[in-house]
Amino acid sequence: MPVVGYEQPTPWDGANKLEPQEIAAHVGAEAERMSNEAHALAVRAASLGGNGPWHPGVGQENIPIWGAVTAISLTSGRLYFSYFTAVEALTVVRFMYALRVAAVGQTEARLGLYSVDGSGDLALLARTTMDTTLFTGSTFSSALRSFSTAGGYPASVTLAANSRYAIGTLSRGASTAPQICGASVPVTGAIGPSSAVGSLTRRLVASLDSQTDLPTSVTSASLGTGGGLTPWGAVTV
Repeated sequence: MPVVGYEQPTPWDGANKLEPQEIAAHVGAEAERMSNEAHALAVRAASLGGNGPWHPGVGQENIPIWGAVTAISLTSGRLYFSYFTAVEALTVVRFMYALRVAAVGQTEARLGLYSVDGSGDLALLARTTMDTTLFTGSTFSSALRSFSTAGGYPASVTLAANSRYAIGTLSRGASTAPQICGASVPVTGAIGPSSAVGSLTRRLVASLDSQTDLPTSVTSASLGTGGGLTPWGAVTV
C-alpha cells in the first residue's frame, strides 16, 4: 500500500529504498499536515451561518459568541489572554467586546492583540488607548474600540492564516469590577490550560497578574491559568 507524502521507490531500484525511520518521518509529517487541514475545515464548518469564530472578510472571534454564557468579573490588574487561530489572511483595525455589567471607578483599561510564537511566547502587535470608558456602558451591550497609533503601534494588523494570536484584556482600579461575557474551561482535565494537553504551547486561555499596562512581550513560562476564564472578544475590519 503506498505511503502518502513521498515518492514510492521502484522495486528494482535499490538506491531509492527508504529506511523504516525515514518512512515514519514521512508519515508523521503527512499526518500533521492533514490534522492542521482538518482543524481549519472544522473551524470553517462551525462558522457557517455566522455562528462560529470566523466571519469571512469581517473578523475573527476568540470563541463563538453563542458560547460566551459566563459572566467574567475582571480581577484588577490581571491580564487575561484568550487565544485563537486565524483562519484567513485579514487586515483588522479594531476590537469588539460584550459587556454584562459596567465598571465603576475604573482607573485603567486596555485591550491588546498579541502574536503567539511556536514556544507560546507572546508579542504585542496592537492596542487600544488607555481608556477608563472601556468596559462601561449599557448592560448586555457590545462595543468597538479602534487600534491606537499612540506609542508607535499600528492602526491595523494583517492576520496570517493558520497563525496563533491572543486578545489581551486588562482592567484596573474599579470599585465595581466590569463583567464581560465569556466562557470558562476546566483548569484540569483533558482540555484545561494546566492539563497534559492544555499546558502545551497551544493554549486556550492564560493570565498574568499584577499588571499596570499591557506588556510588550510575555514568556509562556510566566503565564497562569486565570482560573480558566476567557473573556469573549473579536478583532474586526
